[in-house]
Amino acid sequence: MDWFRAFYNFGSVQGASPAAQELGKILPSALFFIIAACVIWFFVRKTRMGRYFYAVGSSNDSSYASGIDSAKVQMKACIMNSLFIFMAALFFVGQNFSADARLGDSLTLKCIAAAVVGGIALEGGKGGLFLALVGALILSFVNKIIFFANIPNAYQTLVSGIIIIVAIAGSLAYTLYNNRVMLKGE
Repeated sequence: MDWFRAFYNFGSVQGASPAAQELGKILPSALFFIIAACVIWFFVRKTRMGRYFYAVGSSNDSSYASGIDSAKVQMKACIMNSLFIFMAALFFVGQNFSADARLGDSLTLKCIAAAVVGGIALEGGKGGLFLALVGALILSFVNKIIFFANIPNAYQTLVSGIIIIVAIAGSLAYTLYNNRVMLKGE
């Protein structure tokens, strides 16, 4: 059990074995994220259920018409989402050494902003894991710039909101342009 405590406490467990202390030096959330990202990428790109997720996300009616049980796929997606939220909450609590129901409230806007900035469509069926990662890195970079510029925290939320609005407007303009080009046959 020492390795488990060292894993969550970044190697700061008193009386843990040296091997557990060494394992704890690796940031557990970063290691878990890399492993989870690889597993999710494989699942979404290489399995039938992953393709079903994209199909149902793009068009629920079309996927149902093509023989996919949309309700079952949505239920599986919700269950997987719940499991990932549970694992993320464990790491979040492990890093903050406390638990509160409102602890992650400030992260909701940041997560949506990262997805939108990364080019993931809010209506579903478009985007991918790599795009979400790029969006998260861009927002993280912007937040670091705000922090090092000594701008108050209240403006971080404002900047995230502005970035979401600009990203949605850009995505909408791109979609409208593509639709117009397709209608003209160019």
